[in-house]
Amino acid sequence: MYLLGQVLSFSLLSMGIESLHGTVVVVDDGAVAFVGDCGYGKSTLGAAMLAKGFPVLTDDLIALRESAAGCVVQPGVPRIKLFPSVARRVFRRKSLGTPMNPRTSKLVLPLEQHEAVGRPVPLKAIYVLSPPRTPGGARPGRARVRPLAGREAFLEVIRAAFNLLVLGEERLASQFRFANDLAARVPVRRLTYPRDLSRLPSVCDTVLRDFSSLPAQGTATAQ
Repeated sequence: MYLLGQVLSFSLLSMGIESLHGTVVVVDDGAVAFVGDCGYGKSTLGAAMLAKGFPVLTDDLIALRESAAGCVVQPGVPRIKLFPSVARRVFRRKSLGTPMNPRTSKLVLPLEQHEAVGRPVPLKAIYVLSPPRTPGGARPGRARVRPLAGREAFLEVIRAAFNLLVLGEERLASQFRFANDLAARVPVRRLTYPRDLSRLPSVCDTVLRDFSSLPAQGTATAQ
């Protein structure tokens, strides 16, 4: 897992390929990425989408490349990382997988063939999972989606970088170009929702409704 995550990110950077930290599912032949800080529920939301029938493209490391179809997400290893309570409640598997490491209870669960996608898929939207509290301090009663653009979208893409350890001038310049281009071409949305497992199906419905309303091409503007 670490070889195909942390170690791979350094190899990708050596080839000039940026990667993001998050979970990607496939909806209507388009890749939908969930990014955000550690502990914000990226894999959990990905598992909830999988429970609704939307397969996982990659979990943890999101590798992107240019193609004739635009920016595409490369398929990852067919597995997902979840805490036992989430695996039992959302994933409903008899086998709970393998412990990720001795310092956490998080598990690595293999995905079956119909639960994963093994081909590159065009990236259609990025949802930034934000803290469960609204700016006023109250907990949100339902899921909310807000579009991000310009500087705000750019900064969220930067924050979602998988590898934050390489800080050389060449890498930072490459990362700046990558984030600016991605934020301009792909819709970036902020998703805030209550952290309650029982509400995950409705959160998924909110994401699906918002995703279906997006234009074929992003309307973000480079800044």
